[in-house]
Amino acid sequence: AELITFRPLFPGSSELDQLYKIVAVLGTPTATSWPDGLKLASNSRYKFPEMASVPLSSVIPEASPAAIDLIRATLL
Repeated sequence: AELITFRPLFPGSSELDQLYKIVAVLGTPTATSWPDGLKLASNSRYKFPEMASVPLSSVIPEASPAAIDLIRATLL
């Protein structure tokens, strides 16, 4: 994504801000999608914000469908 847009896909000002931006695009992780992440968050007393995912094509509109598929495969 960054090669296409020349900017970070999830530009955060801190680790928590970056996590928020990731969740804002990919949606809230579940026990099925990222069990270790939820366990780590629980141990750290962090609660992921409840958000639905958004289509990557709306975040990276200049990307081709093939590029979107590749980016999605690397993120999920």
